[in-house]
Amino acid sequence: MLAIAGKNNIACDVLDYALERIDPKEICVIINKTDDGEDQWQRSLRKTASGYSIPIVSLESVYAIPDLIFLSLEFDTIIHPHLFQSNRLFNIHFSLLPKYRGMYTSAWPILNNESESGVTLHCIDQGIDTGDVIDQKAFPIQMTDTAKDLYLKYILYGTELAKQNFNLLLSGKFYGKPQNKLEATYYSRKSINYKDLKINFQQPAIAVYNQIRAFTFDVYQLPTVNNREIKRCEITEERSRGKTGIVIGQDSEKMIVSTLDFDVILYVSIDEPVV
Repeated sequence: MLAIAGKNNIACDVLDYALERIDPKEICVIINKTDDGEDQWQRSLRKTASGYSIPIVSLESVYAIPDLIFLSLEFDTIIHPHLFQSNRLFNIHFSLLPKYRGMYTSAWPILNNESESGVTLHCIDQGIDTGDVIDQKAFPIQMTDTAKDLYLKYILYGTELAKQNFNLLLSGKFYGKPQNKLEATYYSRKSINYKDLKINFQQPAIAVYNQIRAFTFDVYQLPTVNNREIKRCEITEERSRGKTGIVIGQDSEKMIVSTLDFDVILYVSIDEPVV
């Protein structure tokens, strides 16, 4: 039995792929709590599974299946392997593990000015994204990439990674390599407060630029400065002479703000105060 647990296009696309290769009677899905069955900017796993008449089951209902293959694709619930009869429990994580375990992998690599990220297929163990690595795909982060751009790359490459390893997972002939504990990094849910995002101008211009990119995910939020939503940032050649964070000039389309080294231009998304 294959259980696909998760949400969005990656879970739906992998379900499509699985249905072309194995008996639909051998597939079930476990959906996230927020899946209301309607396609939004991403496909709904509930809707996709219902369209195929694939059973939607609870996590608890698959614990006792001895031949279970469990594949987590943006699943929102922590998995406890000791509750399962099967040890074939897998996850696609949006980073190049062991770096960026945990949360907000569409923001932290940009904030840290990384030039690449990737996706990892790994075994699920008792830790948080600490299981043995089966396969990975790396890709570049462009300097113009926002958090949304990076997320969409995760979806694309994560789906490819799942498909490429699909037969290995089914056969059980996979090999997992332990993660290098000396290279591990982790970010918790509390590492970014998305309800109170603030741009810190007490930094070099490149760090301000990266904050704007990392907090730009137009489906959910845009960064704000002086109650104005910002859609894009540009670093100028002008040395900052005023106090950091001071608005040097502005009009209906942009603001010029000082940083620790160079002024930045913040291009405004809307010319109305954010309530």
